[in-house]
Amino acid sequence: YDWNRALPHPVTAGIPFEVLPTTRFSLVGQPKGRVIATAGKERRPAIIVGQIGNSRVAVLAYETSVGYRGRAMPISSLMPTYYERSSDPATMDYWEYMHSLLAKTILWTAQAERPVQLASVHSRGPVDLASARQALVLLRFKSKQQQKVKLVAAVHQGLRPRVYLEPIELSLSPGEAQLTLPVPAEELLDGDNLVDFWL
Repeated sequence: YDWNRALPHPVTAGIPFEVLPTTRFSLVGQPKGRVIATAGKERRPAIIVGQIGNSRVAVLAYETSVGYRGRAMPISSLMPTYYERSSDPATMDYWEYMHSLLAKTILWTAQAERPVQLASVHSRGPVDLASARQALVLLRFKSKQQQKVKLVAAVHQGLRPRVYLEPIELSLSPGEAQLTLPVPAEELLDGDNLVDFWL
């Protein structure tokens, strides 16, 4: 099944669901809580979050085992099983985003979110590389306190090496802030490009 974002949430913010490989999802019963990500055209619950008393709970409904001759083969992994739609090999380092999703889930359930979070990432639309125009990426942050942070960004395509942009120093006040990040056209390749961020 394909991944779909259902609701804005710190766990899913910044995860490029549109480019993650398909995986299988299994859910026994119907956990109570907010569905923040779904799977497939049927929009089956894939990630559910909730609160019980003072504790936070998250359900990740992806499978981590592979079926072989009618039996499930356990894999020593907490990552979703990658199912290829065709014989083509993986075309991107999808595991980086799967690890990020798991890490953000753990931090959220432990109520240990970072003091500043990347709330959303949006591209301002396609760029015609022949025009040499820069791409514009709109970032929205949520900060719990007054602080200075360094934003590191890297652009890449597929399994090619990341090209790191000049770090940006930000001075954030409590609440929300926005930044429009220019990505030079010479750093982009024809097709879909991903821009990764670290704070």
